[in-house]
Amino acid sequence: MAEISPGAHVHNEAQLGDGVSVAPGAVIYAGARIGAGTEIGACAVVHAGTVIGARCVIESGVTLGKRPRLRPGSSAARKGVLRPLKLADDVIVCCGAVVYAGSTIAHLVIIGDQSQVRERVSIGASSIVGRGSSVDFDATLGERVSIQSGVYV
Repeated sequence: MAEISPGAHVHNEAQLGDGVSVAPGAVIYAGARIGAGTEIGACAVVHAGTVIGARCVIESGVTLGKRPRLRPGSSAARKGVLRPLKLADDVIVCCGAVVYAGSTIAHLVIIGDQSQVRERVSIGASSIVGRGSSVDFDATLGERVSIQSGVYV
């Protein structure tokens, strides 16, 4: 059974696995699926359709599955509908990071504090995105890639 703190908002159509904990101020929208043993930090936001694997740690202030706001004529807008964000098992997303819809994050990935992972990004297993880094849309990072802090890819 999931443990939902007072002050958290979990939509009744979200699916939470056994042992999920949701801290105060967190918001989980309809259609989100969260795997067993995952921790959702204070004031984190999990957008509709986002899939989070088991045993993940989503720290305070993280935003997952955000859809980008695109200007008319944007080349990103011409690439079609974004699939939901997918995080595999044992992923850690640190404080204040934003991971957009359409991305796929493999197991054992760490996304550092205040990092941004844009839409349609694929990050391979056991990779690290350093604090304050930005991985722009359509980028693909292989397995065991380590990006230093403050880097733009």
